[in-house]
Order: sequence, then structure tokens, then C-alpha cells
Amino acid sequence: MDIYAQYRLNSLAGPLPAGRPAALPAQPAIFGRLAPDHPDLDGILHSLVSAGVPSRIQVPNAPPALAATLAGTPVELSVGRCDLMPELNHCSLVLHAGDIDMADAALAAGRPQLLLPVYVEQALVADQLAELGIAVRIDRPWDAAAIVQTLGRAAANATLAALAQSLALRLSQRHLKPALDLIVEEAVARCASLIKLRKLVVTAYPKGTSELPGSRAQGCVETLPSVLLGPGNPLVPFGCAGATPTTNANIA
Repeated sequence: MDIYAQYRLNSLAGPLPAGRPAALPAQPAIFGRLAPDHPDLDGILHSLVSAGVPSRIQVPNAPPALAATLAGTPVELSVGRCDLMPELNHCSLVLHAGDIDMADAALAAGRPQLLLPVYVEQALVADQLAELGIAVRIDRPWDAAAIVQTLGRAAANATLAALAQSLALRLSQRHLKPALDLIVEEAVARCASLIKLRKLVVTAYPKGTSELPGSRAQGCVETLPSVLLGPGNPLVPFGCAGATPTTNANIA
């Protein structure tokens, strides 16, 4: 989701968490993160209260008085750090301003998103998610009633959730291969290594060589890479007469 990814030396977010996305909860629930200096923080929090959907909103370093105003409401305010993935796995909708790390994490978790962008970069992230069909974007100036209505619909929107889950599943499988494919690839690579080794030995030590530098016995290579030797399988250099079989166990 990083629109400047090609210009950065280091990734701003990621890599995406591995594994299948967790199933959505049975009841609507919202998790969100907003900056303490978000220009409409109070209005968004009160809209969440009016929506009546159980919500847990992270506002780092928020003043204690703000949390006190939400006491007894469906909205819980978190002012410290939190582990994103467990929080995302217990919600049905993610609310944020369009931050890249939140967008990526929610994408991997298979959660639809409600975005309230403030800056141009956040708006561009919101556009990408909306084009994927997994997010709803609300632009400033925000109308409190519209936010309340959108929150309620988005938190229980089955189509939005299904698209988010489907996309997350495809992302989780993009680097996976069937186990049989991996086994075959490993076997082919091993055979190729042994064939290459045989050619090297025959070329370097042709039949009839009487003494090989560094060998323990005439006609025997002292060391061979253990990765090219099967466990416990003796390997005698081709064309070397009178050699003692070399195994992983007796290679120095």
C-alpha cells in the first residue's frame, strides 16, 4: 500500500503476516487507531458511541480525560501500544486514517476497512483499498450522522467482509507450493549436484592417476562437500583404483 515504496531504501511496513486469515467474529466489532492530534478525533469517537457497535480504539498518548468521557459506552480507548494482529483477529471492521502499516495489517488479516483520511498520502492509500472493494472512504468535512450510518453498515457488511477475506487468502498463498512440488524440486537439485560432482572428479582425476595431492590413500579425494553425499552412502571417486570408500562419517 506504500505509494512511495519504490523510492524508499527500507520498507515502511511489512512483510505481511503469514498464514490464513482468521475467521470473522460472529458479532460486529470495530478496532481502530487514530492519532491523538487527529483534527476530528472527538467527533469520530462520539460517532462510534452513537453507532453502538462495540469498539476498541487505540489513541497513543491520549489524555486520561478523553478516556474518562467514554466510560460506560461501547467504546474502549487504548492509550498504549498494542499487538495489531490479535486485535485485528477479534474485529469485523478496522477504522483508521489511512496509515500504511494499518492498511497492510488489516489487508493481511482479511478485515474490511473504514478510512477517514486527513493527508494526501492517506487519501491515496484509501483510494487503493476502495478500488480493491475492501474499504469505505469518508472524506472531510465529515457529517456525524453519515459516519454513524456508515459505521453500522460497514461493520456488518457481508459482501465487504467476504471480499476482504478472499483477498487475504490469496495473499497468504502466493508463495506456497504443493508439498510434492517441493519434494520433486529437492530431488532434482540433489541429482544435478551429484552429476556435476561426477564430472568434476572424472575431469580432475582421470583413470590411471597414481597419486592425488592431499589424499589419505592413492586415488582417493580426501574431502568432499557433505551436502553432496547421502547420509551413510559411500562414494568412491570414479576411475580411482584402490581407494577407500569416503563417507560423511570419515570425511575430515
